[in-house]
Amino acid sequence: LVVRGGNAALNLNILVAVCGALTVGLVCFALSRAIALVPSEDDKLGPAKGRAAVLGGAAAGLFLAISIPFWIVSTRAYPQAVSSCLLAITAYAQIRFIEIPSIAGGVILALLYGAGLAESVAFIALAPVAGLFVLLALMLKLWGMVSVFHATGYWLVARLFKKRALPLNYALVGLLVLGAVKLVPWVGTWTWTVATFIGVGSTLTTKFGRQEPWFDLEVTDRRSSPVRL
Repeated sequence: LVVRGGNAALNLNILVAVCGALTVGLVCFALSRAIALVPSEDDKLGPAKGRAAVLGGAAAGLFLAISIPFWIVSTRAYPQAVSSCLLAITAYAQIRFIEIPSIAGGVILALLYGAGLAESVAFIALAPVAGLFVLLALMLKLWGMVSVFHATGYWLVARLFKKRALPLNYALVGLLVLGAVKLVPWVGTWTWTVATFIGVGSTLTTKFGRQEPWFDLEVTDRRSSPVRL
């Protein structure tokens, strides 16, 4: 925003104000989506749940906007305004990842959290959530790689050699084959990278092989049918 010959102080204050406005909007949207993710036992509560999500997010954004510490940070050239905006972006990205899990969403979330830790100590507040995401990532990779081993072994034994075996034997054959491929320079690294992406993606898509949606989200419009994600 700082241009040659411009007023640096004015540009900096505009940047701070924009970051403050974005923070309020992101908090509003994040709280709305978080409330919408809360499961409801009664399907008839769909429209009321949608209104509650909108009102809850609006109330959270309004209370943040009128709070004295946030108002001071957003109306003066303080670096905390940028940190608050980045924290709100990370929180919104976390909720979106929980709502619609994907590899791209996980990578974006990891990059945002890493940049946030380098920017401000406020991101330590998200450390427990980040720890859960790291644990989830390890589970996704372990489950996904086992599925890739099984698929590889099944293709080699059942399809290529026309023999049948136990699922564990399929997985062991796939592990041995991909383990041998990993020893090949460059080829092994790229093969395992592709296998990891395939395994994690299939695990996210199938919800650990259960073939179920991660969440049942009810659309607030009565003319629409429920959406399953």
